[in-house]
Amino acid sequence: MTTEYYTGTSGDDYFNYTGPNNLYAQGLGGNDFIWGNNGRDIIYGNEGNDTLKGYLGDDLLYGGAGDDILNGFGSGVEYDDLYGGEGADTFVLGDASGAFYKGAGNSLGYAAIWDFDWTQGDKIQVFGSANDYTLKSYPNIGDSGVVDIYYKGDRIGLVNNTANVIISQDFIFV
Repeated sequence: MTTEYYTGTSGDDYFNYTGPNNLYAQGLGGNDFIWGNNGRDIIYGNEGNDTLKGYLGDDLLYGGAGDDILNGFGSGVEYDDLYGGEGADTFVLGDASGAFYKGAGNSLGYAAIWDFDWTQGDKIQVFGSANDYTLKSYPNIGDSGVVDIYYKGDRIGLVNNTANVIISQDFIFV
């Protein structure tokens, strides 16, 4: 599969990739909306309040400076890496239509959140209610630990470099 390239401007950009290939995209400055498609998408928002969406395929989304929304939109068998950067970022693991990354309890796919920081106002958006979720903390893994996020017993996400994620404080329910 080949890779398509997109470079935005210093202003606000809107780019919705509909091709069949992998995407490498950079939004540069401004408040950008960049959507990938079914390939292995690598999307950088950089400065500004960006909205990045990966769709199907294993994606890497990097928001950069600003209050970003990172949505891998994963199925049950893909792995997405989400980096918010500086600012109050929202990591989307579900929307009003349902939870992402679920796979009939097999925990095969998930989103890895690499820089969650509640002190900057970061949040994790999920579908349903608090009763649908459990967290499993591994405080001695890596520099600061890892927290797995389970939706009805199926791992849909993990938060790296922290052992402290609190459902009532850090989650947004839709």
